Amino acid sequence: MSTHMVTVKTRGTVTIAIERCKGCDLCIPVCPPKVLDMSSAVNSKGFRYPMLRAGCTGCAACVMVCPDFCFEVFKYTTPLEHAVEVNDDPDAGSVTGPAAKANASNGPKASNGPKGDRS
Repeated sequence: MSTHMVTVKTRGTVTIAIERCKGCDLCIPVCPPKVLDMSSAVNSKGFRYPMLRAGCTGCAACVMVCPDFCFEVFKYTTPLEHAVEVNDDPDAGSVTGPAAKANASNGPKASNGPKGDRS
């Protein structure tokens, strides 16, 4: 298995109300940059919830399809750059290592989000 580091620009972010999520999975396929993945963990209701990886554009597609209003979208005034490890194995997930750690720190939040322009 071969991996390498790439730089990903993030132009926005989302906060995710994980306790409100019912795991419908509608947000995953509509995300244009494909930065949402379903967690393996579950919330207190027993549902899996989306996790955010680096590369969000702040497009709000997730907000528009979510029937449970779990997302709040923020756009950064200046894009952020993240170094992520990419797995070259076509049978494995595309992002490994630090990206998983980025999910834990930049994924679901209960805060008001980062400073910047709201969509």
